[in-house]
Order: sequence, then C-alpha cells, then structure tokens
Amino acid sequence: MTTKILAACMLAAITLSLLSCNWFGKKHEVTLVGNWKLRTVEDTTKGSSPYASILESFNPDSTVITVTFKTDSSVIISSVKTGADTAKYYIGSAGQEIYIKQDSTFKPYPVMMLDDSLFKVTVDNIHLTFKKQP
Repeated sequence: MTTKILAACMLAAITLSLLSCNWFGKKHEVTLVGNWKLRTVEDTTKGSSPYASILESFNPDSTVITVTFKTDSSVIISSVKTGADTAKYYIGSAGQEIYIKQDSTFKPYPVMMLDDSLFKVTVDNIHLTFKKQP
C-alpha cells in the first residue's frame, strides 16, 4: 500500500512538472539585434500584388538589402540602390509583431522567428525572410 501511494505521488509530481515546463511547445523569442540580410521574398497574393514584377525579378545574391537592429531601438534599412534609412522600432509584448515608426506613428508588422538565424516579417501580404549576418 505504501509503495502504491509513493508511486502515485511520484507519477503526479512527474506529470505536473512536465505540464508546467515548456519542453513540447518551444517558441523562439524575437531577438533581432544585429545585422540581417534579405534572403527570400514570397508574394502571398499569387501575382496580384502591385509589386509582382519587382518580386519576380528578386535575386538575393545581386539585390543586397540589409537591416540592422540596434540596442537603442533604432533600425537601419539599407540597399545598394536606395541608400540607408533609419527609424525607431520596438517588439510587441507578445513577440509576434514589430512596430516601426513611420512619420509620427508606429506601424505594426507580423514577425516570426524561424530559428536563431532566420526571421520572417510580413509587409503588405509579402513575406520577407532575413538571415542573420556575422
């Protein structure tokens, strides 16, 4: 009887510890500080986007677009063709949106960390995937 009670208590403790930890539903925290390079562009509008012709010609090896997130909440978006723009940003409390300041307001963009070196952001139904640079 004592071993049955002890076994039941052990089973209950193990079950509670497994349910309370986050082993099975691991989510990647959004940590964007650093340098990132645009790797892929995916048009979810099936070609009906006003940017369709630009997106079709995108080549990640020849079109270098980089984004640098700094610890002071500034972001620098740069391209060989257009130069660099600086703005302020912050990550939403749930970690599913990045807010970038445009004019006087912060505009939200859905963001998802794919792993430690890749993140995807959605802008006007277009998925942009960035790879972290050394």
